[in-house]
Amino acid sequence: MQYTRQKAVTCFCLLGAVFFSGSPRFARALEYGYALEHSVEQSDNIALAGTNPQRDRINTSRASVYVRETASPNVRANILAGAVYENYAKNILADRTRLNLEASVNWTIVPESFSWTIEDYYGQTYQNVLQPGTSNNLQDVNVFSTGPDFNFRINPVNRLYTGFRVGNYNAEQTNADSKRYFGFAGWRYKASSTTDASLNYTLMHRAFKDTPIFDYDLQSIFFRLESRRTQRSTIAVDLGASYYEPDVGERLDAPLASMLIVYALPGGANLRITANTLLTDAANAILAAGSVNAVTAPVGNIDSSRVYRLKEVNGSYIQPRGYGANQIRLFAQRLDYEVTSLNLDQDRAGASLDIGRGFTSTLSAALFGGYTSTHYIDQAFIDKDGIVGLRFQYQVRPRVFLGLEGRKTNRVSNVSTRDYDESRTSLSIAYRSVPFRVN
Repeated sequence: MQYTRQKAVTCFCLLGAVFFSGSPRFARALEYGYALEHSVEQSDNIALAGTNPQRDRINTSRASVYVRETASPNVRANILAGAVYENYAKNILADRTRLNLEASVNWTIVPESFSWTIEDYYGQTYQNVLQPGTSNNLQDVNVFSTGPDFNFRINPVNRLYTGFRVGNYNAEQTNADSKRYFGFAGWRYKASSTTDASLNYTLMHRAFKDTPIFDYDLQSIFFRLESRRTQRSTIAVDLGASYYEPDVGERLDAPLASMLIVYALPGGANLRITANTLLTDAANAILAAGSVNAVTAPVGNIDSSRVYRLKEVNGSYIQPRGYGANQIRLFAQRLDYEVTSLNLDQDRAGASLDIGRGFTSTLSAALFGGYTSTHYIDQAFIDKDGIVGLRFQYQVRPRVFLGLEGRKTNRVSNVSTRDYDESRTSLSIAYRSVPFRVN
C-alpha cells in the first residue's frame, strides 16, 4: 500500500478544513485534550514462539489528541489521532511506528434536508490472520468514506431519504487496495412518539486496484423497527436479505437479520446485547465499529479483501470509572467466507473483563482478562487464547500518572507448534490534559 500514511494525513487535514468552516460558533464549542506517555516493557517471549523463547525490552512512546464538537447545531465531530513508537532493545522484532486515526464529521448544510459526512479510520490489522499478533505481523490499513445525505419530509409521519458515499480501502501488505462506492435509500414511518419503522435498500460496489477479477457488488434490502420505550432503553430489529454478486463467480443470497438492545442502568452503566447474521467485509466492519483497532481486537481473524457471512451474538456491560470503565463482554461468532479456498471459516467464542477499584483518591487498580476459543473449520485448528493481568495507576500530580502492569498471555492449540506463552511487565509515566472547553 503506497502512500497510505500520507493519505491519512491528507484526510486529517480535509477533516480539519470542513470542521473549522462548518460552524461559525466553532471556537466557543470546541473541546479537546491530549496525552503523552512513555513505557518500558519486559517480555520473556517477544516473538510469541512455541520453542526457544527470546527475551527483549521494549521502549514505547505514545502521543494522542482528541477534538470533539457537539454543541454546534451544524457540526458534529469526533477526531482521535495518535502515534506510537516501539523500540526493541535486541532487535528481535523491527522497531515500528504505528499511527491511528478515528475521525467522523457530519456537517448539516440545510437543516433536516442536506448534510455531508466524512469518515476516516486508520490503524493496524493482521497480515496473516493465522499467525500471532506480534508487531511484525501487523499492517497499516486506512478506510476513508465521504458523501452527502438527503432527507425529504413528505408529512409529519413520512420521510424519504437517500445518500451515497465514495471512499477507499488501503492495506499496507495484502493485495486489497480498492475503491468503494456505496449508496442507500429508504422510507421512514413514525408510528408513534416512541416507535419508527423503515424500509431500506443499500448497494455497495468494490473495485480492486490490482486484482479486478475480485470486484463485486453487495446489496441489502431490509425492514427496520426501532423502539424507545423509555429514556433508558432502545430496541432495534432488522429483517431482510443480502446479495453478493462477484464480477467472476456465482451469486450468493443470504438472510439479513439483526437485533440491538441497549439499556442504560443507574450510575452511568450501560447494558448492550446484539445479534446479527449478514454478509459483510472488513471495510464495512471498520466503518460500523468506527475504528480499525476495535475490529482487530474482537474479530481479528478477518481477511481484508473478501466477503464473509457473519453470524454473531454479543453481550456487554460497561460502567464508567476514572480514566476507564468496568467492562464485561461475552461473544460467539461464525465467519463463513464466500471463497472456500481461503480456509478461514471459523467458529469463535469467548469472554473478556476489565474490573477496577479505587483504593484512595490517587491510587487505583484493575484486573483484566480474556479467553477466546477459535476453531478453523477447514484446517482442523482449535486455538484457545487467554490473557490475564493486573494494572495499577497512581496519580502523582493532577495531570501526571504512573502505571505498573503485569500480564500473561498464552495459546493452547490442538496443533502443538501453535502453542506459546508470554509474560510481560511494564512501567509507564503519562501526562494527560484535563478536557476543557475553549471559551
